[in-house]
Parts: sequence; C-alpha cells; structure tokens
Amino acid sequence: MGDIVRGSEWATHRVRSLDHQEIAMPPTSAAIPDIYRCCAIVLHHRRDWWLVEFPDRDTDPMRALPLGRMSGALVQSLRRRTGDATLSAEIGNLCPGRDCWCGDFTLIRSKDREDRFDILEAPWKARPGELETRHARAIVDTTVFPIPPGFTSVFESLPPINVPVLAIRVSG
Repeated sequence: MGDIVRGSEWATHRVRSLDHQEIAMPPTSAAIPDIYRCCAIVLHHRRDWWLVEFPDRDTDPMRALPLGRMSGALVQSLRRRTGDATLSAEIGNLCPGRDCWCGDFTLIRSKDREDRFDILEAPWKARPGELETRHARAIVDTTVFPIPPGFTSVFESLPPINVPVLAIRVSG
C-alpha cells in the first residue's frame, strides 16, 4: 500500500492474499458468504465501526462493510484472556483505546441486523500506515455518500493525463 507503509506495523506482519471474488465498490458489490475471511482495516468513522477490506498489500481498498458486534465466541475468549467478565461485544473492546487497526478477520452475518457483519475471529492486530488509513476513510465515505453518475472513483482508475479533474473531499 505504497511507500508510507514501509516501517508500519502493517508491513511487519505477513498479510496473506485470500482466494475471494473480484469485488469493487462501486460500481458492483457481490454477495458475501455467511463466513468470510479477509485482510482489512477496522476503523471508527462517521459514528460507526467499519471493516475496509484490502485484497493485498500495496493495493487500494476493495470495499467497506458496516460492522455490528463481536461474536459471542470472540467475546468469551477475550473475557478469559483479560479476566474481565463484564466485557461487552462492542467492536471497540477488541482493541481498547484505538479507533483504527488492521489484521486478518473472519466475519459472519450479524444476527441483529442483516446489513451488518460481526467479527468472529481476529488472530492479530496492528497499526495500519497513514496512507492505508486515509484510503480506508475515503472508501467508507464513498460507501456512505455514493459517487454520482458520470464521476469515476480514484479507486477504479486514474484520470487521463492532461485532462482537468474535479476533486471533491469531505471536510472535517
């Protein structure tokens, strides 16, 4: 994911490329299986928790998925490890004190809300690089605020050389 990543925790872990469908968001979004494994960044953005999938290092994000909670099995495991019997299933409890981290994740469809995914497993966590974090926030923004017809996402293709472009960014 670019030169900025070198030296970040993201680069120190072996990130595996998983065999999955070619999916882009936008313009298409394929169905996700009931149990889904991916390399991703989890971040709190726009008052919600999101999982932003990266198919491999040095690539752009593939899509952003809204998160629900941690699975019951993951919560029980964390309770045993931390000794905190009152630990809730909120996503933020997976990595307390952080609003953004990366790792390998296994997701399942949320039982509470069909449009969300719960984290079943998260074997390791690390800090993503600055560039990956910016890309993750941008793909969440394009998910929440879809790109209008006639515009092209920078995650799909770069503009032709010597052609004026209109860049719009969300302030704040």
